[in-house]
Amino acid sequence: MSWQKPARIGVALVGVASALAVYLTMGERRVAPPPKPVQYVDPKAIVSITGSLLKSFSGKFKDFEIDADRADGYEDGSTKLYGDPITIHVRKGENRTFRVTAREARVSRDETYFELTGPVRLEDSDGFWLETAAATVNRVDSIAHIPGPATFGKGRMTGSGTGFSYDETRQVLLISKDARVKTVDETGKPVMQLSSGTAMLDRLQHVLTVDTGVHVVRNEQNIDTDHANSRLGVNNDVVTFIELHGNSRVTGGPPIDSMSARDLSLDYTEDGKTLEAVKMAGAASAAMAGTDGQPGTQIAGETVDLTLAADGELTGVVARDNVRLQLPASAETPPRTITAQALDGIGEAGKGLTQATFTRDVRFTEDPLRPKGSAAEKEGGKRTANSQKLEASLADDAVTTATFTGNVTFEETGLKACAAQAEYEPQKGSLVLTGATSEGAPVVAEEQVTIVGRTIDVGLDTRRMRARGDVTTWMRSPSMRRCKPATARAEKDQGANKVPRLLKTDAPVIIRAQDLEYDSRTGTAIYTDTGRSARLDQGDETAISGERISIDQTKGDLTVTGNAISTLMLDNKLTTGRGHEIRYTDEKRLITYASAAKAGSAEVSLVSGPGSRLQAGSIDITLNAKDNALDTMRAIRNVRIVEGENTVTGGTRLDYTSSTGQYVVNGSSSTPVSIVQNGGDGCRQFSGNSITFNKEKDKPLVIDGQQVRNAGTAPSKAVCTPVPAR
Repeated sequence: MSWQKPARIGVALVGVASALAVYLTMGERRVAPPPKPVQYVDPKAIVSITGSLLKSFSGKFKDFEIDADRADGYEDGSTKLYGDPITIHVRKGENRTFRVTAREARVSRDETYFELTGPVRLEDSDGFWLETAAATVNRVDSIAHIPGPATFGKGRMTGSGTGFSYDETRQVLLISKDARVKTVDETGKPVMQLSSGTAMLDRLQHVLTVDTGVHVVRNEQNIDTDHANSRLGVNNDVVTFIELHGNSRVTGGPPIDSMSARDLSLDYTEDGKTLEAVKMAGAASAAMAGTDGQPGTQIAGETVDLTLAADGELTGVVARDNVRLQLPASAETPPRTITAQALDGIGEAGKGLTQATFTRDVRFTEDPLRPKGSAAEKEGGKRTANSQKLEASLADDAVTTATFTGNVTFEETGLKACAAQAEYEPQKGSLVLTGATSEGAPVVAEEQVTIVGRTIDVGLDTRRMRARGDVTTWMRSPSMRRCKPATARAEKDQGANKVPRLLKTDAPVIIRAQDLEYDSRTGTAIYTDTGRSARLDQGDETAISGERISIDQTKGDLTVTGNAISTLMLDNKLTTGRGHEIRYTDEKRLITYASAAKAGSAEVSLVSGPGSRLQAGSIDITLNAKDNALDTMRAIRNVRIVEGENTVTGGTRLDYTSSTGQYVVNGSSSTPVSIVQNGGDGCRQFSGNSITFNKEKDKPLVIDGQQVRNAGTAPSKAVCTPVPAR
């Protein structure tokens, strides 16, 4: 405070006394009575005056004026003012004034030091006030010191503490102990209550700084930190921004249930009521308030910035370094955790976060949805995904779609998928794999099956899959280690995996096609390659191809349709079969080669020794129960067979028994069976309704129940026309 020299009061008092003495000497000379001694209120005072008014001017402006009930002057040159109260009015410029009231005021001899005793109250024309019991003022630096407790305030803000100093020039208030600050709304309801060891209020800069054991209560919210800077509104009575430094923690109260970081800042609306933005740095974490007592979304990172709508919903998230987003479970959705090195999210009022993008070292974890007693609820498996980028759509704190890119792996118990990109829809339980990585095309693998294709659709809940474009499947292939699941399901949960006994159970199977539909639970796989051919290979001895290959691992059956061809090891002989359709029924150990309906034929070639060849409309081969040894064979419609030196045509039915090596070929009444034998003694031709012959040359030929050789019915060589081999 800048007051003019109060010691002038003493000078004025002396001047008044001198004038009075002159006046008295000008009257009629009288004999003066003995003077009565002056009785001072303060015996130490050398001059005293009551009802004083002191004014000071600087140029055309009045600097201050003091109203006091009494003024005493002392021998040391100091002055003491008394009043009820003393009132000091100080003018600062044209538009600003101070008013100071006190019970007593003592002014030092050099007029630079003032002691005020109370109650003392300072009032600024802008509404700021301060009250205390005693204060001192140094006119040189315009700083007031208050050793004891004091209170202050302005508008909707009040405060208290012990050990104040107030720099009137810079308008800075310091509190050295037990600082307390409180703000209220327009109805008087508390908005913020702050306590700390020390505090500084900079009224010109609109800043409140608190230090040491800082504790702030805002409605239901508690804030704790080592040091805090608060930005005030233009009227210096509302906190609109708080910076927290050192072990900063915020707990309780929506929309954010808790926050912690080394440094943390809270940005409020201009009225100080609503939180608009949060910035955190240094092991930052924030937990949003949940519903029904359940936890809400949690966000962590080395730095985390949050933006909130007026309703408290998140409308923006920016997090960096060791980022972690935890999405809570609900009755319909499992809990999910996503970690990465960066997170950028946007949202809407009333909805919260709607989009989130994660980059670098992304890991997605979806825990099982635990049952809660409802028959409709079930426990799922834990799912994890790794990628370099994740773009997620969210609704009500749940992921609705997730697009992973960059060396994606997606895994749950008994299943793993790898691709350059994966699109995951949790509500549908669907996963779509596209794009090749440095290791190859998209792949999905279970315990016994690995599928590769240009695109692969996976039903995670149903374990139904569809692969398209250059599809390759490995079954029971230990050498195929790419993208294998880390953990296997219990054997009873692995679905049907009965391999057709037509194939070896201890050797890997490779199937190639353009399209695959696979149901892991039933073990049904359908491969198609229209215009070319799907192909199954097992080692060098087994190959099956056709436009469509169907494998039923529940029954162990296999069906090939459309230009079907098989190469199998039967009876230790490499056997090639052809037909419109090839069917293998595992229960009956039956292979059927069938021609197309109303046209064509099926044929099987038995490659062994001189060779065997059978052609018919349909051919059934029954295998031994233990191995692929041939037991019986039956052919119907347009039968033609070449076995060694025997060529038989015109049959409507053929039956073969492996144990006897005997063929029985029957014809019809309108079409007899014909056999041509091209032996070393020339060509012999016979015909009849039924012909029986044997693989072994020394076995007799039977025509219509009669042995031909014994009957001597061989025709002349001249009339024999051999049937050419096809």
